[in-house]
This record gives sequence, structure tokens and C-alpha cells, in this order.
Amino acid sequence: MKLAKYTLWIIFSAILAFYLLGCERSPIFYNLEGVYPIEKDLGLTNNIAVFEIVGTGTKFFAAAGTLYARSSSNDNWQSVSSPVTGASCDTIEIFGGLLYAGFYKKDGTGLGLYRTNPATIDWTADPITAAEVQNKQIGMIKEVGGTLYVTTAEWNDTDKEFEYFLYSTADGDTYTPAVFDIAPTAPVTDIEDYVGAFTYWVIAGDDLYADTAANLNNLTLQNPVPALPALPVEPQTSSSFGGLLNSSVSPGLYLSAKDGRLWRYDGSDWTDTRTVTIDGTGVLFTRFIDDTRNNVVLVGTEGAGYYKIAPGLPEPLENAGVQRLPSPTTKGLYKSAINSFYIDVAPDPDILFACTYGSGLWREEYVDEDSRWYWKQE
Repeated sequence: MKLAKYTLWIIFSAILAFYLLGCERSPIFYNLEGVYPIEKDLGLTNNIAVFEIVGTGTKFFAAAGTLYARSSSNDNWQSVSSPVTGASCDTIEIFGGLLYAGFYKKDGTGLGLYRTNPATIDWTADPITAAEVQNKQIGMIKEVGGTLYVTTAEWNDTDKEFEYFLYSTADGDTYTPAVFDIAPTAPVTDIEDYVGAFTYWVIAGDDLYADTAANLNNLTLQNPVPALPALPVEPQTSSSFGGLLNSSVSPGLYLSAKDGRLWRYDGSDWTDTRTVTIDGTGVLFTRFIDDTRNNVVLVGTEGAGYYKIAPGLPEPLENAGVQRLPSPTTKGLYKSAINSFYIDVAPDPDILFACTYGSGLWREEYVDEDSRWYWKQE
């Protein structure tokens, strides 16, 4: 199989060059695990790439090429058997009490979507037979409002390019395709809902789509150039969009981009921050999370740790305080590329996890003796 010129998740140009120079076709949803050795039986190494973490209340799962699991105690991470020998995984979700995961082979062959009881891990017990997600490269898997959304990348051998699709399912068995007014030209990477003029929002590269119906049968491109007079002024990026969040701690729909821009939607209008830069270059923002411990919104970056957004509602986002975290003394995380976050709400206070590219998995815990939060590597 030939290898592709581009990949969704790799951000470091040197690594990109190492893997992709002289090649034509590779997995869109790629991982970095092969770059760093895993020490057997010792848990996660400090320089592994972790893409996502999810939890069941008593058990965590981490997608890092290899799928890992551990109990919510301080047990070491252990690798989880995959449905196909040697298969890789970098996207997971808990839906309907089951663990959903997308797998692919090292050569880029998409193996499709699988599910299992997280307590027993038997990928054959409850197979997904829907053709839409079988033998495909699986990108995002995300539960929004009681519906599971799954994205795929499919190679068109006639046009010699990938085609990108978004599916929804209420039961995990039947998958309904979303209908786009203009077909995405980049992988669909995020979806969120928010009550307003438009209810559902979808990111595909530098395009932002919206729809009013849960079945997503009319996803309309929201940032046309030039903008249509009938539409409000929509966010536009010179790079690509990073992530979406329907915030519960600071109400609004948040949107990030990889040119240093951040926006918030209040149901009718968008407001944005001033472009956030480091040494004159826009910060490459990724995904958000509600930090329910401190009632602020956090957003990750590609190579600059993460930022805290503390808007003084009802003021517009342009007046928000945007602060880079953690402190420079937390060297392993301050300059890390953070792909996603996860909050474990079982303990009190909650524990925040940060998944990084090449800098391992981190957790921020509160230490009573010091009355402080500390970042530690898993």
C-alpha cells in the first residue's frame, strides 16, 4: 500500500518528514507510538504520544497507538488486546456503557469501528456490522447529546484522494450519514451542539458547518468566501480549526483555530479574542475542556501547553483574560503539544488529565498538605 502526503494528527515537521517524505499514501489518523519504545509492565513512558483518555468511573482507557487501561486507583497502565493482531488505536469513546474504538493496521489499512464491554474486553462479543464503519479509517468518535458521531476517511482510487464522511448512531448498530451542502475536503475532527440559531456545529479542516437537526441532513458551510449576506459574520481561519466546546461553566459555544484565534457563540452572534501569539506567531489551539474545579475553560495547543480562558460574562469574549499554563517550571508540559483533556469526577477534588504528543500522559491533582495543584506524569 502506498503512503499519503498528509496526516491528521502529526504536528512536528521533522517527524512528518521522517515518516512521509517520498510517500503517497498513509493513514490519515496516524500516531507517534512507533517513535518511542514502551517499557513493558512499567506503564506509560514519559515520551509516548497519547491521543485520548476516557473513563467508566472505575477504569481508565488511553488511546496511544496501543490501547491501554488501568483502574482508577494508582495501578500501572496495561496494554489491552486489540481485535486484530498488531492493530493500532488513537480514538476511543464510552457510549451506552460500552467502549468504542477505531483500529487500523500499521500500513494504514482501516480496520473499522469496534466495541466491547470495558469490564471484559471481548471485541467479538458484540460486533458492529454496519458497512459505513467497517474496514474504514476511523477518525473522531464522540458522544454528543445522547448520539454517537463517527468520522471516516476513505481512499478514492479513481481520484487518488481521500473522501471524508460523518455518521451518527443512536444505538451503535445503525449509522446514518450526515449530508453536507459542500463535501468536506479535510477530515471531520469535531462536533458540538448548542441551542441557538444553529444547533449542531461541525469542524472539517478550515471549514465550519452548521445544522438545526440532530440527523444532520443539511450541514451548511458557515464560513464561505465571500460571506453570504444572509449569514452572520462567521469565524474564519488562515490555518484550520482546532476544537469545539459547549461550555457548562461559562455558557457559550467555544471554537479554536490554529492561527491563534478563539471565538464564543451566544446563540446568535460570535465574538472573538485578540489573536493570541508567541513571538509574533499565532498559537496553534486544539481542543477545549470545562475545568469544573475552577469554573474556567481550558484549551490545548500544539507546542505551547494550554491556556485558561476566563471571560467575565456577560462581557464578550474579546474582553476575556487568556493565560498560558502551566508555569515554565513544569518543563515537560509547558512546551507540550496537548491534543485533549479529560476530567475524572469520581474523586474529590476532581483530577484533570492532559494527553500530549510525545510528552506522555499528565494528571493534575490537589495536594492537601500544600494546598496546591501539582502536575504529575502517569
